[in-house]
Amino acid sequence: MLAAGDLLALLLFASIGLLSHERAVDLDGLARDWLPLAAGYTAAALLVHAWTRPGWVTLLRAWIGGVTAGVLARAVVLGRSPGGEQLEFLVVTLLVTLLLLVVWRVLEALVRR
Repeated sequence: MLAAGDLLALLLFASIGLLSHERAVDLDGLARDWLPLAAGYTAAALLVHAWTRPGWVTLLRAWIGGVTAGVLARAVVLGRSPGGEQLEFLVVTLLVTLLLLVVWRVLEALVRR
């Protein structure tokens, strides 16, 4: 359940981003914007055991490593240089995804009680 919720939080971020830039939330947009983020986050989450040993430390490790890797992978795929706008995108992505992941994890913990 944690994995699905985490990935849905990232999907929500990508969907909000697409809509805020007046783009359709379609397969092309999600493949371009959500898939690299989801892949990077999933790899990091598996590496740090964020889903099998859940906690704030493992979540933060998965978030910082996975989201950063995902944003970098997206930049490479889109042929964008790592500075300037991509750095701004990374900062915004880190802040918003952290908020979404924390809200999800808090809600999940409250329901689990």
